[in-house]
Amino acid sequence: MTNTLPLWLYIIFKILSMSPVLRVASDKNFGEIKRDSEQVLRLSLISFNAGTKIYSIISWKFSWELKENKGFDLFNIIEFDMVPDESVVNEKVNNFSESLNNKQDSLKALADVLSFRIGQEGNTTSKSFNKFLAYVAIVAFIIPLFSTSMLKIHSVFSQTGLEKWIYIVIIYGLIYCFVNLFLLFSEMIKVKAYVRYTISSVRESENPSKEFLIGQYHDWYWMKEESRVEVSIIKNIEKYIKCILIWSIILVCVYNVYNFMEDNSKEKVVINTQSELVHIDLSVTDRNLFAKNQDIFAKIQEDLLNDRIQSIILIENSEHSTKQDKYNRIKSLITAYNIHNIEIIEISDKHEGESIVNNLQLIMLRR
Repeated sequence: MTNTLPLWLYIIFKILSMSPVLRVASDKNFGEIKRDSEQVLRLSLISFNAGTKIYSIISWKFSWELKENKGFDLFNIIEFDMVPDESVVNEKVNNFSESLNNKQDSLKALADVLSFRIGQEGNTTSKSFNKFLAYVAIVAFIIPLFSTSMLKIHSVFSQTGLEKWIYIVIIYGLIYCFVNLFLLFSEMIKVKAYVRYTISSVRESENPSKEFLIGQYHDWYWMKEESRVEVSIIKNIEKYIKCILIWSIILVCVYNVYNFMEDNSKEKVVINTQSELVHIDLSVTDRNLFAKNQDIFAKIQEDLLNDRIQSIILIENSEHSTKQDKYNRIKSLITAYNIHNIEIIEISDKHEGESIVNNLQLIMLRR
């Protein structure tokens, strides 16, 4: 029985395989970690995917039991297992051709099996291509959702503290996923032309039945390899689309959390705003009105010019024409210094008490 990675170690390696720093990957299966102890693992200081390649900077190869040190590499590239060269396929075909010498009685059965397998590979290729078109449509739908936000990406750097770095990590993750998606899309749409077995090769052969079978095997092997590559690329495309969805959900959550915290902070500022109530006696003469309240008006002027006041509430208590004229003069003075366009609220409050009627009540809500 083959030894396998302990589950806890397998989970740790799987998590590290998704990290760009201290990444653990396998040199086989395009970096995918499996629980097979015989695979050679690679621990990289920095590692990232770029389409069908994995780049590793300063990496160490090892077996998980740490029984054997495979050495260090300053720079390494793990490439996707693409369609093999034609020479490799021709070698397979020649081996198959030699194996038919002792199977003359079973040529018909082999032809039927190969025809069935060619049909299967054709269906797999068709399904893969349909998935590819669906994923292209999904990405075409997602991109406009991010286009507006990408135009405001510079505003992220105006943030401070932890919020700024969280947004930078999310944006890096999204850009990384989109770049790899486009690179995989370009690999998928490349024309994978290979030499098909021709009818003339069968017609001109001394043994047409055998030659036909060799042609079927040749085409089936090419289709199998092409199908394998397409399925693998589609699986990687699926992975990056899932990552984009996950990053998008994280982005929405972080945005809403910080907005909620900011709104609460603003509410607290309003609740804790300092208020000041000032009574101005309107029964004095015009000369004494401003002389007696000189300090009050000077303070109001200074606070308005320096934007220290959030809003002013004027409570008018009298309808007497003389007092109404003084009220209007005070209001005009406040309006003249209101360069920051703060809110001025006027309230009419009539009372019979003489002490109240003679006063203008002025409430200032400070920032």
